[in-house]
Amino acid sequence: MSDYGDIGYLPDASAADSCYVALRDCQLSAVIIGKRYGSLDKNGLSVTNNEFNAAREANIPVIALVDRDVIAYAQVFEANKIDGQKFPGMDAPDKTFQFLESIRKSDVNNGIVAYATVSEARTQLKRQIAHFIGNLLRRRLDPVQAQVKDILSELKTLRHDLRRGGAESDRSDKYLRAVRFLLDDQRERKQLGKLAEQLGGTLDQAVPLMLDSATFDDFLCKAKATVEVVDASRAGPDESEMEQTLYHSGWLISPEESSEEELLWGSMTLFTGNRLRMTEDSKWWFTRTYDEFRKYVLHGARLTSR
Repeated sequence: MSDYGDIGYLPDASAADSCYVALRDCQLSAVIIGKRYGSLDKNGLSVTNNEFNAAREANIPVIALVDRDVIAYAQVFEANKIDGQKFPGMDAPDKTFQFLESIRKSDVNNGIVAYATVSEARTQLKRQIAHFIGNLLRRRLDPVQAQVKDILSELKTLRHDLRRGGAESDRSDKYLRAVRFLLDDQRERKQLGKLAEQLGGTLDQAVPLMLDSATFDDFLCKAKATVEVVDASRAGPDESEMEQTLYHSGWLISPEESSEEELLWGSMTLFTGNRLRMTEDSKWWFTRTYDEFRKYVLHGARLTSR
């Protein structure tokens, strides 16, 4: 907001350099990439591009909001790559596309969040900040280490046995393995543990349903969940659904975790009344993870290395 006096201009630096210095004092940065690349600084890059580079050099997390039209134009440009190619509303498309590509090629923090309107950009930004803050809180407050997870599993199993009068020891063993699997799953953010807890109310309530369900679809049925499978653009809640939203999560399924060559995007939203919305990739991922859960519970072995 340098135009409004929010930047402290330094006497020995240009106005643009003062912006870069101020940015290095930030804890989180949001870059908005639209059709206009903007005025060039002395190094041939726009001020926004240089601000992004300053954030990266200072290891400041960046949320990249990109105009949907720019993303579409970039795909056309990559398919044709004609020098001097023009796109509606863009003053320097080649530089904008290079900027976008530099974000995507980064080893970390390379996510692109698309927007079409100011309202959508605001909503997307709120979601990304919520994920960022949530991740920080988990890192700082999460007490679940290996020994603690074992203790939690045993305590839950003991509670389960007391409720059942100590009978059915084989089922108790399965219960122990189920809880351990789901706690591991929550720790590694594989999503099944979190979904089970949300649908069941607690893991204590969800695990018996899962022990009696041979497939992921069986579990959803026993949890009285209604499922809507949608494409990625509709997976999240819109503004009218925020009050009904109990839980929303999005995650990247990497090639190492899938049988697909391309990256898969998982996203799910749970609304009141156990109404569940997820992408096709998410459904595949949950079905696969649930099969792994069942094999671990029944035989004490995992389908894949975790």
